[in-house]
Amino acid sequence: MAFKSAYPHLKMTVVEAGTQDIRRMLLSGEIDLGVIRNKDVPDDLEVDQIFRSEMVAVVSQHHHFASRASLDFDEFFDEELVMFKPGYFHRDFIDEERKRRQIEPSFIRN
Repeated sequence: MAFKSAYPHLKMTVVEAGTQDIRRMLLSGEIDLGVIRNKDVPDDLEVDQIFRSEMVAVVSQHHHFASRASLDFDEFFDEELVMFKPGYFHRDFIDEERKRRQIEPSFIRN
């Protein structure tokens, strides 16, 4: 509680939303800070990169990809996928790659 005592008037709220919604909330002044995908960021927003990450496909040890060190997008898109809702940067990345390759989605749940 030392932090709260030192800053009693600070109000902090956690919002779970995708990149598009967070970008909109930042631009409208609803929120002051967000973590979004660093792509097509409007000039009105200040950007500080906080990390770089690698996106990986995760499968059970019984899946036919389990023994593989890597796979390509064509193989990946042949699978039925469980995805984030539209607007999340993982989903946006996958959707962009799928469209670039002209592949129809096969989502189990989104």
